[in-house]
Amino acid sequence: MTKSGTDLDDLIDLRAGISELEYKTRRARIASGMFRFVALSAPIVLAAMIIANVWLTKYFDLSVFWTLVGLYVGVSAVLMIVLGIWHDVAKKEILSPRRLDLELERLYDEQALLFSGAEIDLTVRQYAFRSSMQRSAVQTRRRGNGYRRVNNLFQSIIIVGSLATTTTVATSILIRDR
Repeated sequence: MTKSGTDLDDLIDLRAGISELEYKTRRARIASGMFRFVALSAPIVLAAMIIANVWLTKYFDLSVFWTLVGLYVGVSAVLMIVLGIWHDVAKKEILSPRRLDLELERLYDEQALLFSGAEIDLTVRQYAFRSSMQRSAVQTRRRGNGYRRVNNLFQSIIIVGSLATTTTVATSILIRDR
């Protein structure tokens, strides 16, 4: 048991702060991923719309292009609103996920120090150790997923480039033989 209720109260308060910061970190990751998706996909989608417009109509129709751009911007805004990010961005409450991760790690370290200094039952200490090991496994898995995503991106670029080269060469051969 504890010498006083302050050790346990401090741990409970710290755990509440950690839970709130974990929630903010998840929201920040969703927000940054959404903004990355919209920012990276915008040029690709706009280029695809221009190519499709010219390919289908054999000329560049500006009214159709701006209609498609408006639809794309509208769909992106709806996605952001659905995720509840628009409100947070307007209030400037979203911090970078990396900064939140650093603050979260600081709180985890503070929690470990409180657990080591407090006279707490052995089962509570074991629970704290188990939760810290789960956290380490999740962090390692997240880093591995990041590396895998980068590898898949580069592999996709190589595959798309190869397909584009093959298509260009085949098209040029067909045009030349006519």
